[in-house]
Amino acid sequence: KRAKVAAFDLTISVPKELSIYYLMADAETQKVIYEIIEEANRSALEYAQTYGSKVRRGKDGIVPLSSDGFIVSQTFHPTARPVDGKTAPSLHFHNPILNMAVRNGVVTALNAREIFGLQKTFGALAGQIIREQTEELLGFHWIYDDKGIPRVEGFDEEIRQRLSLRQHQILEHALAAGADITRRKDMVYHQSATKEGKSACGNDQQALMWAKEMLEERGYTIDVIDEKFREVNQAYAEREQQVLADRAVLAESFEPPPTDGAKIG
Repeated sequence: KRAKVAAFDLTISVPKELSIYYLMADAETQKVIYEIIEEANRSALEYAQTYGSKVRRGKDGIVPLSSDGFIVSQTFHPTARPVDGKTAPSLHFHNPILNMAVRNGVVTALNAREIFGLQKTFGALAGQIIREQTEELLGFHWIYDDKGIPRVEGFDEEIRQRLSLRQHQILEHALAAGADITRRKDMVYHQSATKEGKSACGNDQQALMWAKEMLEERGYTIDVIDEKFREVNQAYAEREQQVLADRAVLAESFEPPPTDGAKIG
């Protein structure tokens, strides 16, 4: 018999670089970052309400129907689960959705297929909003690595790797078990198998101290990051000016193309 599901958890996680920047930033900048992520999370939930709050009717629930909406709560966590007593910055929202909805006055379970089908779109929508807002408000420039993962240009790759404790823990556990790390189902299992406690994910500042001390020892301060971002922005500005200059030279060197109706030759 299939187990009953009380709720579904749609989670928004941000790239590691933004989490590290949040850890090192002042309170005002942290507030800006939180508001960006909260807005992205809220917008993604609105999308989920529109397209995912469906129930099933008919024999074997074959007919999906819209409902009056689902019930969801939002919880913000600035850190990941601990690994060997240490935790790392990892900004994310948990959005547990109760497995119930109302249609025509009747309370019933949600159509799980619709919720599961939304996960990638949910995360992609939130991620796009986060990238656009951090570019506009914080001066970030996002690029994609060889795996198609968005990264902040100019950010120290070694620092990002050192503060990806959970990622390394899950990967090592999967490899030790001989799992296929390209299969999402396998990785989800090993993610669950390496959890150290349900209450561990949250805001454990004591377990986070090692990260702050490591960054300080390496001289990797918020001023250093901001200076690198200024260099990246300057490089983009110079390239844009060069493009404009090249276009001006081309416009002066060649005749404009014929307009509609004009004959060539």
